[in-house]
Amino acid sequence: MKSAKLFLSLTVFFSSVLLAGDKEDIIKQIMTSNDYVNKNKTNMSEYSKDGALEFWSSGGLLHEVGPDGRSDEYESFNMNIKHVEVLILVPKKA
Repeated sequence: MKSAKLFLSLTVFFSSVLLAGDKEDIIKQIMTSNDYVNKNKTNMSEYSKDGALEFWSSGGLLHEVGPDGRSDEYESFNMNIKHVEVLILVPKKA
């Protein structure tokens, strides 16, 4: 369950960072990613070709993640998103 919460938190964060668009585009990406992980029991590849720098909830310093992302695989995953609130600070710029 902790992994699922971490996945959802990172998905929400990185979806909003990776997509420059309006609320509907960001919500669609979050839902698509959630559907993918429910079906395939692994995360969607959402990292750039250069990878990413992340702060993880488990603590520690900045983690460098390669372009392949993190290989989180789940035995079981059944999470349905019920509510997503997106705040656009600068329109068309994420």
